[in-house]
Amino acid sequence: MKISGIIAEYNPFHAGHAYQIAEIRKQGVTHVAAVMSGHFMQRGDIAVCSKWSRAKAALLNGVDLVIELPVTFSLAPAKRFACGGVYILDAMGCIDQISFSAETPKISLLKSACEAAESEEISMRLREYLAEGMTFAAARSRAAGDLFGTEISEVLQMPNNILAVEYLSALKRLNSHILPFCVRRTAEHDGESESSLNGRQYLSASKIREYLKHGRMDDVRAYMPKSALDCLLEENRLGWMPCDINTLETVLLANLRAMSREEIARLPDVGEGLENRIYAAVRQAISMEQLQQLIKTKRYPLARIRRILLCALIGIKSDELADAPAYIRVLGFNTKGCEILRVMRESARLPIVMKAADAGNLSDKAKNQFAAEALATDIYALSFPEKRPCGLEMTENIIRFI
Repeated sequence: MKISGIIAEYNPFHAGHAYQIAEIRKQGVTHVAAVMSGHFMQRGDIAVCSKWSRAKAALLNGVDLVIELPVTFSLAPAKRFACGGVYILDAMGCIDQISFSAETPKISLLKSACEAAESEEISMRLREYLAEGMTFAAARSRAAGDLFGTEISEVLQMPNNILAVEYLSALKRLNSHILPFCVRRTAEHDGESESSLNGRQYLSASKIREYLKHGRMDDVRAYMPKSALDCLLEENRLGWMPCDINTLETVLLANLRAMSREEIARLPDVGEGLENRIYAAVRQAISMEQLQQLIKTKRYPLARIRRILLCALIGIKSDELADAPAYIRVLGFNTKGCEILRVMRESARLPIVMKAADAGNLSDKAKNQFAAEALATDIYALSFPEKRPCGLEMTENIIRFI
């Protein structure tokens, strides 16, 4: 048994994800486990369809076990997102390899970039560029270029490279035995245009979501496995897709208007007086788009702002954040996934939650994490075209293909 772990969003599952899994299988991997974001995404958005539908699509297309990345890690900067995912994979106690996509496929170069990003020399230069108003990513890339050369700087400019570096950093901090494996990803694959790899056409997840939100289901057929598209079509038929962050606009604005400066200051990633800027913007804005534009600066990119706004909506506070996930929540599995779970019963270093009732046996810390997840899902349920009631976290069944 050789088990590969993936950290993903599958928002939605598309041909690029299927390609990654096929490349992983070529390495002699027998089982694939994915740690997947639930309903709130790393770049400050909500999922286009439910985590159960996305888990089903993944299980139908090469993933054997789907585990949830808790919302306090999925709705977070790259470092925390990566730390949460890697921590879960390591705590499973049976993962041999972590597989990810990056624009730079050379593990040796990614490791060099990781060492550069964590070096003491870079800290002072980084602070200087941050003081000039640069974003963290841009400041780090420029500082790395000054000290370690253009090649390292360029590695740290690409979004998937940045996540890859954070995965390597998390593995190092945990002293994990898990080995990294990288699949090449083209820059165009994340952009607006169509790209080609090994004779297959690909379209970015963001473009696919755009088509889905405009009802252009036929336009995505060429870029998604049929079974994954069928999952979306079924959700669409039920009125449960596409989910759009803009449907939460009024409740989000109302929630923010009710918050004091001090309450805003407690939100994750708010610092250096940003709470004052948000507080002032909330008093003027009458739409989410206007609010984002009023807050945005060169220093504070839109993804960071959107994460902060969504954290406010679902009640995540920086002083209540746990350092690591406290349980392993299983969303779905197939026959091979059942084999992984069998091994995990002996190897896992965190409690395994197979159904919501299991949460009652967790530690207080883990119960708090699960409660945050349940609340996030209750709020997410308001974004469905046909809005759904509270309690989905307790009533939706685990996905099984056995």
